[in-house]
Amino acid sequence: MKKLLTLLVFTVVATATLSLTACGTTVTEVEQAELNQGWYYGYEASPKTGTPEDWIWLEDESAGKSKWIEPPVTEMLDY
Repeated sequence: MKKLLTLLVFTVVATATLSLTACGTTVTEVEQAELNQGWYYGYEASPKTGTPEDWIWLEDESAGKSKWIEPPVTEMLDY
């Protein structure tokens, strides 16, 4: 019975992991280079882990490249 339960738990976890990856909801860690430049491309619903709390999400429908961005960087952008 214990082996069956272990196998069931493993199957559920593996299935959930595959589902999240297939849906594109895998969250990655923000890289130091992205922090240094002050922005990275990303979706509003899934900011990268480690994104500073003061960063804002900017939607760019015309280019289709929405970004998470550090507020002072927005002053330099040509939106």
